Amino acid sequence: DASKDTLTLTIPATDLKAATKELDSDLAQLDQPGDYYWVTVFSKADGSAFLPDGQTEVRSDRRIKEESFHAVRITTTTYKWSSAGGAIHDVAHIEGTLPGDAIIGFELHDYETGDKVADAEDSTLSDMDGYVEDAKEQTVTSPAVTVPDAGDHYFVEWVRIPGDDQGEDKEFHRGNDRVDNESTRTISVTTETYTEAHLGDTVSDQTFFDNISYETDIRSDYVDKELSASWEVWKQGDGDTDTDTLLTTLDKDGQTLEEGQTTAESSKWTPAQTGIYYFRVRVTAQDGTLVAYGAPREPSETIRIIDSLSNTIRVVEEGKPVKDKVTISGPVLEGTMVSWQVFRQADTPDEDELVADWGTPTTGAYIITKDDAAKALKDGKVTIESPLSYDEGKAGDVIYFQYSLTAPKRGEDGNPAQPAKDDEGNWTMDHLMVNGIQPIDTDAEVDGDDTDPQTVPSAFHTDLARVEEETAYIVKVTTTASTHEATVGDKIHDTAHVTGTIPGDGWCIEFEYWEQADGDDTSEDKLVTTTECVAVTPGENPDVDSPEITADKAGTHYWRERLIYHKGEEDEHEVSYGKARVKDETVIVKAKPLATTGIAVGGVAGLSALLALGGCALAVSKRRRPRGQHAA
Repeated sequence: DASKDTLTLTIPATDLKAATKELDSDLAQLDQPGDYYWVTVFSKADGSAFLPDGQTEVRSDRRIKEESFHAVRITTTTYKWSSAGGAIHDVAHIEGTLPGDAIIGFELHDYETGDKVADAEDSTLSDMDGYVEDAKEQTVTSPAVTVPDAGDHYFVEWVRIPGDDQGEDKEFHRGNDRVDNESTRTISVTTETYTEAHLGDTVSDQTFFDNISYETDIRSDYVDKELSASWEVWKQGDGDTDTDTLLTTLDKDGQTLEEGQTTAESSKWTPAQTGIYYFRVRVTAQDGTLVAYGAPREPSETIRIIDSLSNTIRVVEEGKPVKDKVTISGPVLEGTMVSWQVFRQADTPDEDELVADWGTPTTGAYIITKDDAAKALKDGKVTIESPLSYDEGKAGDVIYFQYSLTAPKRGEDGNPAQPAKDDEGNWTMDHLMVNGIQPIDTDAEVDGDDTDPQTVPSAFHTDLARVEEETAYIVKVTTTASTHEATVGDKIHDTAHVTGTIPGDGWCIEFEYWEQADGDDTSEDKLVTTTECVAVTPGENPDVDSPEITADKAGTHYWRERLIYHKGEEDEHEVSYGKARVKDETVIVKAKPLATTGIAVGGVAGLSALLALGGCALAVSKRRRPRGQHAA
């Protein structure tokens, strides 16, 4: 109803010159959005009427389409905080009628230089989130814009109207001013944690910030210390991120971020089991707005928790090599280095002597291979045996292994660095975590000269010293026969002398009684009998007596002892085995002399009786089941 239209403003009259065909009115400022039209008023300068109708003013018709237009006001607002690498939106509040086919664009500009640093994809108004057809007032949201870097930024919105008399490529509107509510302060948040840690250790996340500022230079609503950080801990599942589990939130109430703060560290957290975990940092404002939120499974925030233990042979014969075995449970990283030190125990731990150091790949350390890591991930564990062995222990020595684990450092992409070999095919240590620097020589300065610093690999786990399962007791076993001369029928036995320490139950000594053949070939010797395995009393330098046996045959015989560890059929091994024909273990058995009184058995009958007796003894001997590798 045109009768209800309201006169908004009147532009002062302009004198028309003769033959004027076009005239542009003076500019007018509208302060309210709405639907408007122009009415042109003609009058004479002297105020006299026009003929023939006598009107003093001649007015054009109302609501002429060509004289009508929509006055639109567009204001935008965005979050006052944003995160580098994160997505941000601009929200446009449109007052007045803007056609649905209008094209709207949103640009993000650097606040200091004014340069455009990012923009959203151009959008048709009718396709935008929040659009309402024929609405006189509506709010729409821009597509996401990725903020490239930390710094201060502001949005610029523009509108083009297809078919508009200004031309399709001309902008109907551009909001190019640095307005408070269109400005955002972009912070940078990056995090890093260790690539690997040991079960039982505490871990944390290290976070680095840029552009934490509460200055009100770009907008007035910043509040001091309004940002805070907390950290989520997630356990990675076997599938995609939907299988991951949120375990806890560290610093749940938030660590307040100070003006200009550049680093923060989460509270410590102790994993309860092996597995792959990751942190997600949350930076929030006082009003609860989430400013920054770390991505799931971000390589730089992912840490693998493993467990480990080692064992070695507990009792070792003097002169024999001994190795250590480290079993790693959990998802160990390819490139992890396992190194060892070997110590000889003294009276106190401080006095223990380092007797071997296998600290680098070229001196005996082991680098976890891709296959090792895959096996640990599949089977839950992998066992690594030390490449080198220690064989210089003397009887009575107590030596122990102490192993260390060193993890790969992070590459530039946040993933663990990959191990590599040098030109000679040896693993290098360039991929390992390091701790500090050292000058190449003692006279070199760390700073202020041209000396290249030397980085030192830093283990994330070193096992305790003097762990019993990693301790080997070096022993030597000798025996002494109870007699070196005997007569058939005598009771004899052997005594084993252990030099060194037997650390506990489970060790026993088995005694073998051998008949020595003529000549030097010990392979012709015959095993006569093997005693039961006699338990060795734990302690230092124990002696062990064999069971008594009867010397039942004349000739040269000797004892051999076998030290055995026996904890069930599946856990049995030989520690040592005595040599053949040792002088102190030799027994010369003489035949029993013939009787000088009583009834003599002579002639053929006596010989037959002796042969029968010998045959009986031979049969008995053959019925025994000899033991030992030289049994005849």
